[in-house]
Amino acid sequence: NGGGVYLGGGNMTMSLGELSENKAQIHFEARIPHTRWCIMRYPNDTMAAVSKMSREKLEDFYFNCCLVDYKKMGKAMAPLKKLMDKTDKVRIKGPNTDLQFSIRDLKAVICDGTMNIPDGEVYTAPVKESINGHIQFNTDTVYDGTFYSNVYLEFKNGKIVKAESRANNDKLQKQLSVDEGAKYMGEFAIGVNPYIRKEMLDILFDEKSSRYNYTFF
Repeated sequence: NGGGVYLGGGNMTMSLGELSENKAQIHFEARIPHTRWCIMRYPNDTMAAVSKMSREKLEDFYFNCCLVDYKKMGKAMAPLKKLMDKTDKVRIKGPNTDLQFSIRDLKAVICDGTMNIPDGEVYTAPVKESINGHIQFNTDTVYDGTFYSNVYLEFKNGKIVKAESRANNDKLQKQLSVDEGAKYMGEFAIGVNPYIRKEMLDILFDEKSSRYNYTFF
């Protein structure tokens, strides 16, 4: 098995949308299970424009959040992992959000710079059929090169029964229909990187944000 460090510029976030579904699938099926890898971005003008920052401000932000003391961060996340490991029920409440699920007996994993840069999250998975309720995401995002905004999801017994996005809603519906598992959530994570406090329209950064606290995939 090979390995690699994958460097991508800000324009890479959108360019994945130009790949055919077959090529994108081949890329992920080859890289994730068969190589040792670490993913990071390279700050450039496109990333600065998308994140609504000057190039200089972006560079300060980038190096602050990427060059944290990961050894220290890993130790600081240990109590959160311990809490998540012994937790059964989780409830998330907020504006237009009331979501409940279980993470019982699903061990949490500390992410402290071994796979992604930047890093800083503790993740686990919800018990597949335990999710019920609804959630209104308060950040925009880009997935597979497609922009989504104000995404709203409703769950019944683990499955998404209603989904809406103000932008590219047709593509969201298509994403949720690619296979039987697409309407189920596979990850629940809490971001803790102290330097990521604004949305970047890049999941590599946004899922680590200590401002928004939780992410779903």
